[in-house]
Amino acid sequence: TYDRSVHVFRPEWLSTMAGIQFIRFMDWGQTNHSPLQTWSERPTDTTATCTLKLPRLKYPLLQSGIGVPYEFMIDVCNQLNADPWVCIPHAVDNDYVTQLSTLFRDGLNSNLRLMLEYTNEMWNPQFEQQSYRSDTLFVKYTITDYNQAYATRACELFSFADTVFALEPHRLVRILAGQEGNPSTGTGIIHADVSVATDVVLTRSEEH
Repeated sequence: TYDRSVHVFRPEWLSTMAGIQFIRFMDWGQTNHSPLQTWSERPTDTTATCTLKLPRLKYPLLQSGIGVPYEFMIDVCNQLNADPWVCIPHAVDNDYVTQLSTLFRDGLNSNLRLMLEYTNEMWNPQFEQQSYRSDTLFVKYTITDYNQAYATRACELFSFADTVFALEPHRLVRILAGQEGNPSTGTGIIHADVSVATDVVLTRSEEH
């Protein structure tokens, strides 16, 4: 099991990160092409390696990583006093978000917030989550705008996090993102009427 009394992170690295306000764990979580669908599939603090892979959902002959355990993310954020920014894998079920939110609510220092974003760049055709948006969410919600379908599913998932943080709503930040160079992504999000279920709507450039 994961023993927090042992140094997991190098002190030199923690020193360079000192003072940071939040950490976006998109890459640690292997968000792009994520094969995860249920909570039981996620990596845990007993998983032998952080490089474990599973078959992709749309292209099962290809494999994608399942990422770093959330326990590690919680630990480093507690040590650095930084908010975790976690990307929800695109194809997970509702219970996954309930379990994820509960783990962070109970594991984080009480002064820290969980910043929650639904997947990463769902508009980007390079990633499997884009085809999931088009093939699955578009059909599920019978919405004529792909980005509106993305926002609708995001807000649906955020509602389960809302329930977990019902007594501490200030500790949850719900995030949606469009593409800076494609205004229609943001327009679709806004048309989904996300004002009640979202705290932040941002645009992202490919030139990071």
